[in-house]
Amino acid sequence: MVTIRSLPTLMNAGGGGVECSPKRPHARRGHWHNYWTGPRSGERKLVLRWVEPMFIHGGEFDEVTVHPVKI
Repeated sequence: MVTIRSLPTLMNAGGGGVECSPKRPHARRGHWHNYWTGPRSGERKLVLRWVEPMFIHGGEFDEVTVHPVKI
């Protein structure tokens, strides 16, 4: 028997055999990313989009550490 599940279902399943340690809060840089758009069985188009910078695992009142850098 074959079971087909969507990616969000697999991600929320809470298993998968891989256990990750808790991640520290960190900033994720913004970057350009290519996305394929259109139906899988039809004509597809490659679109370049900007992914905004984001703060990961951070609450509203997290402290920020700033390190001085020589330029």
